[in-house]
Amino acid sequence: MKYKYIFFDLDNTLLDFDEAENNALNELFLNHKVENISEYMKVYKEINKQLWEKLEKNEITREFLKNTRFKTLFSTFNKEINGNEFAKEYEILLGKQGVHIDGAIELLDKLKNEGLKIYALTNGITNIQKNRLKNSKIEKYFDKVYISEEIGYQKPYIPFYNHIEKDIKGFEKSKSIMIGDSLSADIQGAINYHIDSIWYNPKNLEKNLSIKPTFMVNTYSEILKILIEDKGSEF
Repeated sequence: MKYKYIFFDLDNTLLDFDEAENNALNELFLNHKVENISEYMKVYKEINKQLWEKLEKNEITREFLKNTRFKTLFSTFNKEINGNEFAKEYEILLGKQGVHIDGAIELLDKLKNEGLKIYALTNGITNIQKNRLKNSKIEKYFDKVYISEEIGYQKPYIPFYNHIEKDIKGFEKSKSIMIGDSLSADIQGAINYHIDSIWYNPKNLEKNLSIKPTFMVNTYSEILKILIEDKGSEF
């Protein structure tokens, strides 16, 4: 097999972040007697998306993101809340959400049985990601989990991958591949680090892209063909 070291993104690649986020937000808003939950969710997700994009570009800090998003949300509805307290409560609620995408266990199980080294690489918040993995059924498949908040760098920046390269004993860069749903973080990170990549694109989003992965797939079975059978079609 061409690849030996498999780098997986977590959110919306293996873990179902959309469902986890909806569950946690719904519980949070119910706890605080928010009346129009669907509208609050919609506005929150847009605010959160914008903040994460700024974080990827190093325009803001992770602490600013965590402590600002809920304060900004409620300010939009002319309400004042303690952003720090909301952030802490949300982290606890989201950490309980370990739901994985259908087929993720079978995918990881087959890769593990082939003797491949599997690593999780995430830009998520440390406490949330560790607790979500603990509450999931996929944690056992990873040789190690790398979280940007612990490393001090994040995808797509080269120092994030350099840290991992130094940490994995006997690592062979030419035999590694990055798999993820984010073009700006996962695929751009692989391009920056000069390794192959698989863009997991189950929603079949626009393919005419400036950020080009080595492979583009819509299903887990296509990932298996690339990693085990060496039958992937390059993007």
